Amino acid sequence: MSSIFINGTQFRVSKTLSAMVAISAISNAASPVASTATPPSAGDVLVINSGWPALDETVWRAAAPTADGFELEGADTTVQRLYPVGKGAGSYRKVLDWFSLDQMQDVQITGGEQQNYQYQYVEDLRSQQLQKPTFKTPVVLTFTMDYDRKKEWYGELIAADILKAPVVVEAVYPDGGVVYYYGFPAFNKNPVGGANTNLQNSFVLSLRADTTTYEGV
Repeated sequence: MSSIFINGTQFRVSKTLSAMVAISAISNAASPVASTATPPSAGDVLVINSGWPALDETVWRAAAPTADGFELEGADTTVQRLYPVGKGAGSYRKVLDWFSLDQMQDVQITGGEQQNYQYQYVEDLRSQQLQKPTFKTPVVLTFTMDYDRKKEWYGELIAADILKAPVVVEAVYPDGGVVYYYGFPAFNKNPVGGANTNLQNSFVLSLRADTTTYEGV
């Protein structure tokens, strides 16, 4: 049984991503091998673009690099209905640098709720309504920080908001577990607050893909 508080969690946001590097193939395996003429270094944080929608725009750490490839640490592409053989080629971009988030009072995640199409048949005398799943609502993270124009994140988030390019957010939990998020940033540089409370800014991340989690101790 585990009990993990968010207290002590460290967050940082990608500042710059490298140019795209071509991946000619990705194997069907646990910790699959990505073939490339320009492999990254072990431990590099990568945004993967792939012909497999289930892998596209996900974030992984590079592992076991060789002269012509590297592993996607922790990924699993063995289910061929999700990862058809020979269709995984694409590219990667490496996170080159980061800036940290601090003075954070709250982190909330919303969305991801399953939506359904509901229907019934005229001939069904039970008048039984049926449903089938359609889509899930967008997943959104909201970070609330105490307003401080002198902090690096304040200027960097203003720039990210203007550029509207997706960013990587890394969360490192107190037990050493790491979660990677990838999505579009939005930042309101104007602080809000009431009497006897700190002025605060909100940073919102709208996810583009599933998160990636690496377990801690």
